[in-house]
Amino acid sequence: MFGGEAVDPKSVREVLFNNPPLNFLHVYGPTENTTFSSWFPVNEVSQHAVTVPIGKPISNTQIHILDHDLNPVPLGVKGELFIKGIGLAQGYLGKSGLTAEYFIPSPFSDDYDKRIYRSGDLGRYLEDGNIEFVERMDYQVKIRGFRIELGEIESVMTLCPMVQEAIVNVREDNPVSKILVGYVIPNQNEIFLQIESEGQKIIEFNMTRWNSSYTGGAIPENEMCEWVDETVGRIKRLNPNSVLEIGCGTGLLLSRIAPECIKYLGTDFSQKVIQYMEYMKDSFENLSHVELLQVEADDFSEIEDGIFDTVIINSVIQYFPGIDYLLKVLEGALKSVEDGGYIFIGDVRNYRLLDLYHTSVQEFKAEPTLTGIELRQVIQQYISQEEELLVDPAFFYKLKEYFPNVSDVRVYLKHGRYQNELTRFRYDVVIEVGDKRKTEEEIEWIDWPGEQMSLEKVGDILSESNPEVIGFKSIPNARLDRECKVMEWLVSDQAGNESVGQFRDDVALRWDDGIEPDDILDLCNDLGYWVEICLSSTDTNGGYNAVLRRQEEGKIPSIGLGVLLYDDDIPLKSLNEYSNNPLHGKIAGRLIPELRGYLENKLPDYMIPSAFMILSEFPLNPNGKIDRKRLPAPWESRIGLSSEYVAPRTPIEKELAKIWSEVLGVEKIGVHDNFFEIGGHSLLATQVISRIRELFSIEIPVKAIFEYPKIEAMGSYIDTIKRIALDNSVPGDIVEYMEVGKL
Repeated sequence: MFGGEAVDPKSVREVLFNNPPLNFLHVYGPTENTTFSSWFPVNEVSQHAVTVPIGKPISNTQIHILDHDLNPVPLGVKGELFIKGIGLAQGYLGKSGLTAEYFIPSPFSDDYDKRIYRSGDLGRYLEDGNIEFVERMDYQVKIRGFRIELGEIESVMTLCPMVQEAIVNVREDNPVSKILVGYVIPNQNEIFLQIESEGQKIIEFNMTRWNSSYTGGAIPENEMCEWVDETVGRIKRLNPNSVLEIGCGTGLLLSRIAPECIKYLGTDFSQKVIQYMEYMKDSFENLSHVELLQVEADDFSEIEDGIFDTVIINSVIQYFPGIDYLLKVLEGALKSVEDGGYIFIGDVRNYRLLDLYHTSVQEFKAEPTLTGIELRQVIQQYISQEEELLVDPAFFYKLKEYFPNVSDVRVYLKHGRYQNELTRFRYDVVIEVGDKRKTEEEIEWIDWPGEQMSLEKVGDILSESNPEVIGFKSIPNARLDRECKVMEWLVSDQAGNESVGQFRDDVALRWDDGIEPDDILDLCNDLGYWVEICLSSTDTNGGYNAVLRRQEEGKIPSIGLGVLLYDDDIPLKSLNEYSNNPLHGKIAGRLIPELRGYLENKLPDYMIPSAFMILSEFPLNPNGKIDRKRLPAPWESRIGLSSEYVAPRTPIEKELAKIWSEVLGVEKIGVHDNFFEIGGHSLLATQVISRIRELFSIEIPVKAIFEYPKIEAMGSYIDTIKRIALDNSVPGDIVEYMEVGKL
């Protein structure tokens, strides 16, 4: 048995084709009627079917299809389903008004009950006596004078190959007008096939790819050299002798590490990369022992188990399609490492800092006149469009739960004096492999904020007490001070009235007491202490922990000082909670424009949703049915729009953007945005034209907004009209040519 009055016939056909049950029953019934009230044996479903009948009443139950006056409707005519029988509930507990509204006196006399339940569902009788569910009564809405059946739009949306499920709802968040919003669960397999066919796969690392997210230009060479030196230094502390590097790229690390190793295997999926590395290998004598293999990152079929002491996966996983793929790569890497060996994962983007990262970049780029609310909308847009994989450090801390041969995990901040996106928002991971778990050493931990610590106090403790080992928890990260302040401002009441320029003037005067990680390293080195700095497992602002151990003459400690650098009791979450979905931005950017175009060919303009939202699942009520009231409001996002945001530039464009914003109730409108793609329609168009006439003291026809639906084009049109009005020498035929919308 399966329930769901608006069941997708495609899904039913799949069951009948792939694994048909001996008896396959479609059952229907609101919860108020105890489980179900009707049933229909399903033997086949037509290719043209838009639903599956709900059948006939079960025993001791009656279903009537009535009109507004509670009279029976003829065969094939749509009416409301009324149900009665011994399964009928007494009512809603403690809600007498609601009970009286839905459990009404029966217009019929019979032996079952004097009450009948009005379901709010619309249906009709078929010729064979079965009942067909049509839609919910509240699926029929009236917008801008048009009566619209939401179910019709949903049916067309689900016919699009890229759509798995669809819901259309009416939103009234904007007091100006109602809008239709389409909610879509994508057919990810279909979209992934298209993405893969275009070659959007894991890509190799190349130093020339490192452009700054802030400026768009290349990250300075001296900053990149520091990054490489720090990464190589951290790997060499593992004492690598036989190495597997997954995603070796153009040899940035290989050329520096392989000469000191006995065995070195570099893999990459790109044939061009492997060809280039073969050339490099032949050109340098100290790389002659290097082996190269062209395989995908998760392909270990040609790699022998347990023959490497070190596996390197550096600056690669951000290009993985998801965290499940990362887990598969780690499974293969762990098999290839000998007991006591290491896996080094470098340059991981921090999922916990995703908001801070985009806040940092977009605040840097923002025009001073932008308000805090407008900046917040821009940030949310870029977060939703993120196409690289970011991973929560807690995922690596909990790897022992997935793989029993993981003996220790360290998640390190990136070292470096240069402040850039590499040192602020990325981290390294060192995984020690072996069945034997380390015995953690008991040490004294000091809570940095709680004890109001400072570098001076740390220096005093080390100089006066000279402890053998000591730890500090929850150290605030100076690298992210500014970003945290921007985030605080964006969620405050000030963000609605204050501009970015005003905030910048203010924030320059107030800095928190964050600590630069490299300052701790320098202090400890001067006082004869080794220090190990790891990311906190719980801090959401990039805070970190540090363990300091007194140096022993002639002895350099290996990775791991034998102490626990994170909270061991952090809960194990589901896999997808540890990362973003890097394909979400690709899916949205591809699906929404295609779906909009698909609907434009199938439906009239007034039935096409003004906004679309992509969801992973629909919200359900306690009865397991879709709860439309909990569907989220559409984001102020530009995903699926036909253009990138370009701010108004001329006085006319700025005035037009203000008019559009007030009429549409949308705060951020660019000069290339199409009026009708962001919620506009003919009734609102008349308001826009009326305000343009009043503001610019010109006379233009309503049809102008249909011919010039973008602010840039409308601005040019108005500018030309005004110049013509001031210059009577302009030929009349030019004016006439403009008025028909051809200029």
